[in-house]
Amino acid sequence: MPNETPMQDVIEMVLQAEAEAKDIVAQAEAEAERLRADARAKAREIIETSRRETDEQIARIAHDAEEHARRAHDEWLERAAAEIEAAVHVSTQSNEALIAAVVRCVQGNV
Repeated sequence: MPNETPMQDVIEMVLQAEAEAKDIVAQAEAEAERLRADARAKAREIIETSRRETDEQIARIAHDAEEHARRAHDEWLERAAAEIEAAVHVSTQSNEALIAAVVRCVQGNV
């Protein structure tokens, strides 16, 4: 029976190698899962940072647009006020000329 002992040794070595291989595979799967989890966490962080930066940029653009619209409106109001003032001034001069003509008419100095 001397042949049985070496066969048992071989079987034990094969079983031990199989167990070690299973451990290596389990460790590799665990490491892969950890890497996937890290990658997902990093992706979420990048997404949140991008969203925050985008929100800040949108707020700046909206603020700038509002300021631009306010300035344009103020400039329009100033121009409109100047035009109205000029029109009223012309009307006042016209009225004074009409009054002077009426007075001359009444006085008989036509």
